[in-house]
Amino acid sequence: MIIYILIFILIGIVVALGGSIRLKFHLNRQEQVLSASYLFILFAVDIKSKTGILRLAMIPIKKISFQKIGSPLKKKASIAAKPKETKKSRFQFKFDYLHKFYSLLKRIRIKQLMLAISGGFSDSYETGVNYGYYWALKGIFPKIMSHIDYKPDFSSSELQFDGSGDIRIRMIHLIIFGLRMFIEIFKGGFGHKPVPQKKGLIYA
Repeated sequence: MIIYILIFILIGIVVALGGSIRLKFHLNRQEQVLSASYLFILFAVDIKSKTGILRLAMIPIKKISFQKIGSPLKKKASIAAKPKETKKSRFQFKFDYLHKFYSLLKRIRIKQLMLAISGGFSDSYETGVNYGYYWALKGIFPKIMSHIDYKPDFSSSELQFDGSGDIRIRMIHLIIFGLRMFIEIFKGGFGHKPVPQKKGLIYA
């Protein structure tokens, strides 16, 4: 009896690790839906209505509303007597971390992907910087970025998305990636010292 239980558990582990996480999206003016599924679990989010639904074996389990999120913050902001001066934050991307994700991105299976992005950010400078990031990513990750097209609009402060996609990745690859990242962060955080460099020499 114990042997059968162990075999059943082993089969369950193999199925769980071999199962794929499926990410799908449909973005246009009429529909904006994102969904993620794994085995019998599905979670879908409707961006327009700001609602989400969790399904188990296609049976609705729980509905979530995101409309209430952020309302307490708005109330606190209106109550504040003196407005505080805040520094302008810009999106910054560290390219020295990209190689850590490259091995994971190679494991992604693209069933269908087409995404067109248009528009801009809060100012033209930010739009130009992120447009440069877009072209840099196209050179680093051509497999995925070849399906994504971005046309900047320096007079606009909003982004528009139009497209659909269906990509998958196995759970075992995510676990291995997470373990590698944990080990690397653990090593870098304890006893890691930068290599001293001599003056007058340039190290590429």
